Amino acid sequence: MVSSPMPDEGKSTISANLAIVLAQTGAQVLLIDCDLRKPSINRLFKLPTHKGLTSILCGIDKIEEALNENVVQNLDIITAGPTSPNPSELLGSTRMSEFLSIVQKAYDYVILDTTPINIVSDAIIVAKQTAGALLVVRQGQSRHDQLNKAVESCGFAGVNILGIVINEARAPVSYYGDGLYYGYKYPAASGRKQYKNNSAVF
Repeated sequence: MVSSPMPDEGKSTISANLAIVLAQTGAQVLLIDCDLRKPSINRLFKLPTHKGLTSILCGIDKIEEALNENVVQNLDIITAGPTSPNPSELLGSTRMSEFLSIVQKAYDYVILDTTPINIVSDAIIVAKQTAGALLVVRQGQSRHDQLNKAVESCGFAGVNILGIVINEARAPVSYYGDGLYYGYKYPAASGRKQYKNNSAVF
């Protein structure tokens, strides 16, 4: 499961990028948008939403009917689907457990993009049914108390934290002499430091 303490920290982009990178290794990957309140995986990949997780859990569609196959080579995607009035109930339902049991047998990796942990209980409900949570925070925006609260929520629920992604991490480029620079970008002519945007996984 991929989540974040608060909104707008980049969890969905990290979920998508992680899914693509794993698929590029040759692994069979399934990315599922479990953020039923503010889904975004469909927008990132320009996919339809009339079928998806909600229609599967409500028994309207079968998994294969809602599956977007080979969106990227080796990567299948299930969008959030039509808007549901009861996201928490659906995600905590027996149907959800059965659904996850089926897909985990069919794929090497199943990545679930969820709601922010500190906003609603959906993410923790989902996380209990997974191998663990990958938390995303954004440098210069996320606060320590928000991250601590998310970590405490995971600990209280018995959710394993797989790691933390620092989104938009900025690393200074240093000069080592003899015209050599350490980093991906060369300093500007003014001599001031430049920074690169990346994501660091711990």
